[in-house]
Amino acid sequence: MSLLSPSPRLSVSPSRLLSAALALLLLATALASASEAPTPPRLKRADSFLGIHFDFHAGPDCTEVGKNTTPAMIQNIIDLVRPDYLQIDCKGHAGYTSYPTQVGQQVPGYVGDPLRTWRDVTAKNGVALYMHYSGVWDSVAVKNPGWAALDADGKPSPKATSFWGPYSEQLLIPQLRELAGTYGVDGVWVDGECWASIPDYSPAALAAFTSSTGFTTVPRKASEPHWFEFLQFQREAFRGYLRHYLAAVKRTHPTFQICSNWAFTDHMPEPVSVPVDFLSGDYSPDDSVNSARLSARLEAHGQRRVARQCLRNRRLALHGGGVLGKTALRGLSLLVRRGEEELVEADTVGAAAHVLHKLAQPAHEELTPLCVEAPKRDHVRKAA
Repeated sequence: MSLLSPSPRLSVSPSRLLSAALALLLLATALASASEAPTPPRLKRADSFLGIHFDFHAGPDCTEVGKNTTPAMIQNIIDLVRPDYLQIDCKGHAGYTSYPTQVGQQVPGYVGDPLRTWRDVTAKNGVALYMHYSGVWDSVAVKNPGWAALDADGKPSPKATSFWGPYSEQLLIPQLRELAGTYGVDGVWVDGECWASIPDYSPAALAAFTSSTGFTTVPRKASEPHWFEFLQFQREAFRGYLRHYLAAVKRTHPTFQICSNWAFTDHMPEPVSVPVDFLSGDYSPDDSVNSARLSARLEAHGQRRVARQCLRNRRLALHGGGVLGKTALRGLSLLVRRGEEELVEADTVGAAAHVLHKLAQPAHEELTPLCVEAPKRDHVRKAA
């Protein structure tokens, strides 16, 4: 054949073209399946032993949240500690979110999406990821009209939201659903709950109190009639709030695990009446060992039994302003009996713990609660 003559045309049958196309399609499918391989299983919180909690409480001064959050940093934490779970901040007491939420109050600036980075790396390693989320205490939300609880003088709280306001429906529940759905995190540790709640004197709260009890006068302080009933009414309002948001989130995301910090522990000593997924609390660094000892003893001996052992045949009458267990001094609420007749309430941890310790019988040291939680210091938050 001459070099100048045309080359013969290559002929490919339609069947071969079809086979090649199918082979390429199968190869692409295999590669996609490999890239979408199922992540390792993660332990539930109730089955976990070791975890790390990262507290942050982002504020309006945070302009580069996520700047130092990299996959390599998170992987290094996991490799060094091998935790069952990690718990990171997403909304602190100030009310600002440390991830680019589409629901709540964002900080002035983010670098990427730090929460997405945390979720991707933890999921790849089979490590559960939980959120630190400030619930009742939200210093941004209370600025909305009708969202804050009112004190006895009718002044809005700078911290505590009202159980009779729109906070849970318009912010809390939608944001928890965002965390569970958009980000696929394993659960939430809701902080600033029972201990951050206050007696609410909003018109809706007072109307509900009158309607449920029949009392026409509302007490403003402990020395006035029906004070105990008023606090019990407020406590039940907290339980109702907790039941409501837990049920609402579980309806759409049934596997999302929810804990209300210190609920049904020594800070709220009563039987568990809300189906939370686990019980938890954070101890003050000032006296954490003794705080943990008290918590463990109350759980082991049936909560109130410890207090009754210490106060048997004694006289104790302490009063405070904490509605659900913690005052401004972070008090502990204990319902105890004086003798076998009178129900007495101790609301202030500094006084209650001191008296319990002093009155404890040395012969029953195994039942003696030592000094509980000292007031937490206000640590200066540093922007990440």
